[in-house]
Amino acid sequence: MTDYITTAEAAQMAGYTEDYVRRLARTQKVKSDKKGGQYWIDRDSLVTYMDMVKAMGSQRFNWRRKQ
Repeated sequence: MTDYITTAEAAQMAGYTEDYVRRLARTQKVKSDKKGGQYWIDRDSLVTYMDMVKAMGSQRFNWRRKQ
């Protein structure tokens, strides 16, 4: 069963702003459901995204890197 959290909980967990978490959801970088005008973020997807960003380190800012 998928565990969904609010954008506020996701932002606090990840150390991001709520606006950035919404952007991640809109661009489908994290799995989410939109219910009643609010995004509900899949916790496992957010953790996976955070791990990926941490693994890239400073390379996440390199525009020449391969996706």
